[in-house]
Amino acid sequence: MFTPAAAVQDNTVAPFPFRLTPERPHHAAHGAHGERLAEQFHLPSVPALVATLRPSNTVLAVSHLQTQAPPPLPSLAFPPEDAYLVLLHLQHLADHRFWLDGREIPVSACDAGAVSIAHLAHNPVWLFAAPLDALAFYIPMTALQAVARQHNAQPPPILHCPRNQPDATALQLGFNLLAPLKKGQSGALFFTDHVMQAFCAYIAQRYGRMEVARRLQGGLTPRQERQAKSLLMSSIQTGATVAEVAAAVGLSPSYFLRAFRQSVGEPPRRWLTAHKLEQAKRYLTETDMPLAEVAVACGFGDQPYLTRLFTRLVGKPPGAWRRDQR
Repeated sequence: MFTPAAAVQDNTVAPFPFRLTPERPHHAAHGAHGERLAEQFHLPSVPALVATLRPSNTVLAVSHLQTQAPPPLPSLAFPPEDAYLVLLHLQHLADHRFWLDGREIPVSACDAGAVSIAHLAHNPVWLFAAPLDALAFYIPMTALQAVARQHNAQPPPILHCPRNQPDATALQLGFNLLAPLKKGQSGALFFTDHVMQAFCAYIAQRYGRMEVARRLQGGLTPRQERQAKSLLMSSIQTGATVAEVAAAVGLSPSYFLRAFRQSVGEPPRRWLTAHKLEQAKRYLTETDMPLAEVAVACGFGDQPYLTRLFTRLVGKPPGAWRRDQR
């Protein structure tokens, strides 16, 4: 008789014994993320973030699967759907087994940063014999189609992932989601939405060979420029760094800095400073807000820093400039 312990010890490739797979939960709605994923993998809870792609209203989700000990049983059968579950391993995973459509697929240990991909239409089943620490991205085919439309590209017909090849870009994108996952949905959703969409686009390009429109003369695409500016503006509240903004648009920090300068004409921080100054001018002319509050609201930290910067770039202190406008 099949048991989890016997499965770990027996290294032969064999059909998965479905009769001993625990039953699917009765509330089997589509969407392998959050509490549904917790039940599939026999975990007490799984933190998750969900993003919606507009205007298609397609859902993307990421869940953090983390255990101190191996789950005691094979994962439950997933309701079949045209969607992928992409596992991004955050730490080395030694012993595990994997089945598709009832047939065992030979797998090797996964290093930190490795990506593995399973299509939920083929009834993937995992059995782990070591603690697990991974991000599980739920990516429906409709999300891949939506991302392809955003990039004026053809959606990938299938995602294929070579075994155990660490992916530094995917890992960087994943790391940017760990803090929001810890805080829950109350975190900076605008930023996390962009990171999750960037991850989906990256996976489609790297593992689905999706061809995207080339950046104009080495700069940002129009969509990347819009996303970057929106994220930089929101960083006043979210505290997102330039490196995190770069990751959210699917670029390395060094390439992003060069591309932004080429497309916009100045570095991101200088562009953001100018935007913050314009925002401060609006507060100064349209409200009676004290200078200290204006400084905080516009991301300058305190009034002395706002006064120094405003005086240097505008030519006079903010208080005097306000009086001149009235």
